[in-house]
Amino acid sequence: MAFAKDPTGGAFVPLTHAYLAQGRFMEAMVVCKKGIKSQPNNVEGRLLLARVYGEQGKVPKALEELRGLLAQNPKVAAAHYQLGVMLDKSGKGDEAVESFKEALRQDRTLADATAALKGKGIDWSPGPSPEEIAAAEAARKAEEDRKAEEAKKKADEEAARQAEEARKAAEAQRATQQASAAKSRAMGAAIQQPRGAVSGPVSGPAFPTMADPSFASTSGAYGMFSGPVPVAAQGRRLGPGFTFGLAALLLLVIVAVVVILKSHRDTQDKITYHLKAAQKQVSSDTTAGHKAANKELEEALKLDDEQPLALSQHALSLSILANQRGEKELDQAAQDATKRAMKYASEQPGSVAAEMIWLRQAGKGDEAIAAAKKLNADELQLPISARIQLGRTYAALKKVPEMIKVADSLKDVPDSGAQAFVGEAYRRIGDQNRARAALDNAMKNEIDHDPSRALRALVILEADDTVHFNVAIDDLNTLKELGKDAVGTRQRGYASLGLAVMGARLGRAEAENKRELETARAALRTDAEIPQFESKQALDAGDLDRAIASAEASIAIDPVRLQPYLQIVEAASRSRKWSKADEALGRAAGVFGDNLDLGLAKAARLRDDEKYADAIASLNTLKGKFDVAEVYRDIGKVYMRSGDLPKAVDVLKEAAKKVGTRAPSVQANVYTWLGRAYADGDAHDSAVEVYSQALAATSDHASTYYFLGVSMAALKKDGAAREAFDKYLRADPNGTYAEKARQRRGSL
Repeated sequence: MAFAKDPTGGAFVPLTHAYLAQGRFMEAMVVCKKGIKSQPNNVEGRLLLARVYGEQGKVPKALEELRGLLAQNPKVAAAHYQLGVMLDKSGKGDEAVESFKEALRQDRTLADATAALKGKGIDWSPGPSPEEIAAAEAARKAEEDRKAEEAKKKADEEAARQAEEARKAAEAQRATQQASAAKSRAMGAAIQQPRGAVSGPVSGPAFPTMADPSFASTSGAYGMFSGPVPVAAQGRRLGPGFTFGLAALLLLVIVAVVVILKSHRDTQDKITYHLKAAQKQVSSDTTAGHKAANKELEEALKLDDEQPLALSQHALSLSILANQRGEKELDQAAQDATKRAMKYASEQPGSVAAEMIWLRQAGKGDEAIAAAKKLNADELQLPISARIQLGRTYAALKKVPEMIKVADSLKDVPDSGAQAFVGEAYRRIGDQNRARAALDNAMKNEIDHDPSRALRALVILEADDTVHFNVAIDDLNTLKELGKDAVGTRQRGYASLGLAVMGARLGRAEAENKRELETARAALRTDAEIPQFESKQALDAGDLDRAIASAEASIAIDPVRLQPYLQIVEAASRSRKWSKADEALGRAAGVFGDNLDLGLAKAARLRDDEKYADAIASLNTLKGKFDVAEVYRDIGKVYMRSGDLPKAVDVLKEAAKKVGTRAPSVQANVYTWLGRAYADGDAHDSAVEVYSQALAATSDHASTYYFLGVSMAALKKDGAAREAFDKYLRADPNGTYAEKARQRRGSL
């Protein structure tokens, strides 16, 4: 057989197909795995292995293989389609629909994906392809060029017509002048002829000539009685003074007006060109886009330094770069541009948005809000640029409900800048799932949107979301690769901070982590992210006093971020500093009001203090406001801590019923806690079954593998236990259970 002779060749693919056709799944899996081992980048082989797993009913394994393939090559349409099929089989209809749609985005001719969507009653099209969009843009530009050329031709024709009319008028005027001159000559000649006598010839003139001889050469130039009008000799002209009349003057005026109008039109065309180019760049809201836009706007302002749109956008782009992207060297230029924009273009939304940025930075938040309301008293109808700055101003003023109201008004706007603000606002109140969704949307709108990419990585790290560590790593490395021209100084600082945190988590060399952290400090200076993540690392390392101190430093810089308060509560509870925990909870409640994560933290503090009845009462109250899986999960955790495992299992089952609408990572977490409750009661078979549901939700939930290994070891399935511990250690080598996993793995 070809495969036996050369397992590194492509023969394993048809052989696997043959085994599948005969229903020999085990042989198909063995052959396919061997082939992929020798050819790890063989897309067809990996798709086939996923299909083998699917045929065997091993949906979690199929999902894991497909996700691995897509992480390696995200443009494989067939993989997105097959992932949708597997997700559908695991009961995740909404995620399946998104996978089918993504398959069609990659290959709009994929009939299977279209059929799968129609089978769900969804008639969906991915819209025009990039090539079609480019062709349409080229056609639009060609049409614009054609219309511009046609308009220019008409203008030239009109100018020529006017010039011809002026020429004809001048000729008519000259003819009139010549006729008048001829008449004058005739009359002059008649006057100077001798008058006729009554009888006989007269030897001298009847009347003496009155003109002085010295005027003979100019006689006729001062009136009809001053002598004959001089007539040019044939073939000679007397000069322009005798032929340049009113019509000629009119012609010069017309020509001058035409030249001036054409020059003005050309200038306006150039300004329009630069404004359009700038708008195209600005629409991306990337750092590179704002920098490129400023070059176009500066060219427009050279042609007209009071052009309102150019002044407005120039001020806003400079202000965004200086204030929100960390390009501090642009501070003065941005403030100067804002003053000029407010002088000549104060009604433009961009001018107002730029002014709001600097008013907010100066601690004049109320003035910033007043400036916004001059544009529109209904703040939810403000232009997007001003509304974004309004939301940030509310955050600076600790007006959280108002901030969220603005964010909610922008959450469906297909604008990367708006979505980045929405993600930022939700992150502030601890709603990391909605923050992630908004930041993902921003990236869908503009793949190179550096603020969203940086913030998404930090949200993943902040939430300790091991499921999406691979996304965070990709985001951080991409920001580094794009470089300083395409990424803001602040965003590059976030990338270095994230790489330092992730490096420590994944066991990278200490020197590299330290270098990245120092780079982050230099870029971010007094940014609240630095002490917040220092607090988190201290908390993970068990240095609870340092965790509290660093979190307090973060709050001092930016008090409207829930996470540092939660870190203080956890560190204080673990060190049994109950008054400190309660004080942090009180301060947070004063800023954030009713809040799911704050309510969960309060119950956890009571649980850690062994006030189980109070903790359950607090969670039951919270359940009345937030009837979600996480509340039921934490009630179950309290029962587990108190030793009431039957109640813990019952409540965690309720949590599992409600988890369908939550993010995959939350689903996996809830199922893992239910499995742990079963395992604590020695029901390891049930625990393993529930762990498989957790891994079906997402195969990247690291802690599930650790607890699966514990149950497998209890069931004397040492091979499966070793595999589970190995997967945990690969996913999270320095995680909470890493040391225990190594010990248990070594004892098998």
